[in-house]
Order: sequence, then structure tokens, then C-alpha cells
Amino acid sequence: MKRISITLVLLFIIVSYSQSQSQYIGVKGGLNIPSIKSSQSHEVSKDYKSVLAASFGLLFEYRSSGHLALQVELNYSGQGGKRDGMQPIVPTSKIASALPSGTPPSTIQLLIPEGKYAYAKYKNEAVIKSLEVPVLGKFYFGSKYRFYTEFGPYIGYVVKATAVTSGKSEIYYDDISTGVRKSLAQFSILAVPFNASTDISSDLNLIYYGLTAGAGVNFKITERSLIFGDVRASYAITKLQKDTAQYGKAHLGNLLVSFGYAVKI
Repeated sequence: MKRISITLVLLFIIVSYSQSQSQYIGVKGGLNIPSIKSSQSHEVSKDYKSVLAASFGLLFEYRSSGHLALQVELNYSGQGGKRDGMQPIVPTSKIASALPSGTPPSTIQLLIPEGKYAYAKYKNEAVIKSLEVPVLGKFYFGSKYRFYTEFGPYIGYVVKATAVTSGKSEIYYDDISTGVRKSLAQFSILAVPFNASTDISSDLNLIYYGLTAGAGVNFKITERSLIFGDVRASYAITKLQKDTAQYGKAHLGNLLVSFGYAVKI
């Protein structure tokens, strides 16, 4: 990240000292395809699938008369992922609501010892709303249609994070002696409803940073205004969860398709 920052500073100096510069401000919006990438086969963080979310924001571009430009953005970005089917119940304390009256806690402790998980079949979606500030170096080529590539770091802040769960399921555990996954229904423990919306912001690293790269094209519609479209991929280097022992090492990632309008100032 340090080397990338130095490179962008050098690019800014080059652009600033070009004989002719121009500045643009604009708005953009598009479809974000975020996902949660697990860097290990952890029971809690693996097997998340991509979802669809909105992304929109503002931009400022400082462009030289040649091929180089520097662009800074402020974007709202929908992030997250979803998981459906058999998966761990975190925290295990959710099982307490399914225990028959008078069931001693030791029953669960014997079946699901510390460090192990209970499981259920339910739907689970992490809905994360973030603000992100990418700083991009851009290289332009072409004449009528101005194509470009872009690359740079970004920093993000999680405004709100919610786990939205739904469904109803029996509770399962892994029998230590046989390795077979069994249902707690044999102990008269009822199926548990999972219809809930839980704030998980306190479990996450709210400030994160990463890298983004993409390509696009713009087209002038007047002497001072243009429209553009681009495709960009991003990957957060910062781990998503604070407690990686319990939740695993996962990272935010996304593919963004956006369109926008900019005017020369």
C-alpha cells in the first residue's frame, strides 16, 4: 500500500505540472456484486455467495492534456454475501430458546463442547452498508471514445452491518465418538425459528482498506460534459471480522458496473 500511495503522489505531481490540465466533477451509480471471500476453510466464513446491491457517489478528476489523470471518489457501497442451507449457529446461545423447560445447560455443553459448533438449515445474509473513498490513477487512450484503465487504493467505513436470517430448523451437532452429524430432536429439543435481523457492527472492523482496478470509456456529449461507463473489481485487504478465531478470516470483495455524468469546471 505504501508503494502504491507513493506512485499516486508522483502521478499527481506529473499531472499538476503538465502544461495543460482540466478538472471534472461528476456523479455515478451502478450495480454492485459484492461477496465475502474466505481466506481459509473456516466453518463460519466459508461458502458465502454473491448478492446484488446498489452503489452511487461523487467524483473529482484532475486530468493532464496527455494520457494521465488522478480521480478521487466518495461512494456509498452495498456489501455483503448470503449463505443458504446447513451452517453453524453463531453464537451457540441461540439454542437456549429451543430447550424444553428444565433442561440443564450441561446437556448442550456435553453435546457441543467449547470450540465446536451447532448447525441448522436456514438462510443467512450479511447486509453491509459502507462509505468508500478510492484514489485512482488513470491512463487514457483513444480519440473520439476515450478508453481508460484505472488502479489504486481505497479506504472504507462500515456505516451499518446486519445479519438477516430466516427459516426454521432442527438443531444438529457432530457426534464426537462417531463423527456423524445428528439432530438434537432425539433429546426433545424443538426446531428453532431463525427469523431475525441482528446488528453485527460490533463484530466487524469498521475501517478497512483495499485495492481496486478496472477499465472504462467516456464520450463527450458537449464541449464541457461527458458520459462514462466502467467495470471495476475491488478487494479489501483488511480482515472483515475482529474475532478471526471464532468467525474465520474473511475479506470483502466486489465487482462494480457503473455509469455516470461529469462536467468540466
